[in-house]
Amino acid sequence: DWARQTECQIKNTFRKLHVYLNDEESYLIQQVRQEERDSNCKLQNMTEEVFQELRVLRNNIHEIERQMKDGVLNLKGLKDIQTRLANTLPTPVLIMHKVPFGKFSGPMEYRVWKKLRKLLDTVPAAVTLDPDTAHPNLVISADGTSLRLADAQLTHTACSKVSLEPCVLASEGYTSGCHYWEAEVSGEGWALGVGSRSALRDGRLALTPQSGNWPLTFRNGEYECFYPLHTLPATDKPRRIGVFLNLERGYLSFYNAEDMSHIFTVPSKCSEQLYPCFMPPSSGKAMSVARSERWEPQ
Repeated sequence: DWARQTECQIKNTFRKLHVYLNDEESYLIQQVRQEERDSNCKLQNMTEEVFQELRVLRNNIHEIERQMKDGVLNLKGLKDIQTRLANTLPTPVLIMHKVPFGKFSGPMEYRVWKKLRKLLDTVPAAVTLDPDTAHPNLVISADGTSLRLADAQLTHTACSKVSLEPCVLASEGYTSGCHYWEAEVSGEGWALGVGSRSALRDGRLALTPQSGNWPLTFRNGEYECFYPLHTLPATDKPRRIGVFLNLERGYLSFYNAEDMSHIFTVPSKCSEQLYPCFMPPSSGKAMSVARSERWEPQ
């Protein structure tokens, strides 16, 4: 049943994470210990070199003392000793050994997480907006990563007599698999979700599942979902929303991407290809697609 499948999925996911984290921990500890052994070996070699030079100096000092005691030390003897010292002693150098603390003192969590991303089946997709699907009152950035209303005075409900909303679809759609993307939001009156191209009319979408669209809207401090019609008060104004589309199991989930707290999950079974759908705030503020580069800064 659903509960057992979900439990099995959770266990498999965390088992994979535990194995990776344990292996990574062992690897890093081995690296630290190897660096320690290498450092100790280098320091020991340096110490032996210093002691060898000290022995040479001590022998020369003893020779000078012996000659002084015997009264045979003269100017020629001093020159001979000076020549012998110049030939036996190396040029003084500053002995320094840099312990590689920096290799292990960086942002450890970030480094591990960056490697961990390779294990993830679903990572934030690099969504690009398709200007050919955009409503005429929308301004799409040249790189296809942000949108806003060109005329904020032209309200959403005034855009069409049938209350179709000004939206834009992504350039890439999905028919199978699991997909996740994020958008940076501000203000109110925005919507996120998925939509089909057949439901798009001149950049306008009816934000209902009956029309082939599954959106989450934010108005008057509340999240609103249309299938079934339901509202949920927001504790804080959202700044980044995550959308997870699972076409294998036929559902669409929304998250506050700041802390990955769950907002809504709705059924989203559709025979058509589904595209990420975006509607900007009614205030005229921009909405930005959170590209994968923001998840993995260099």
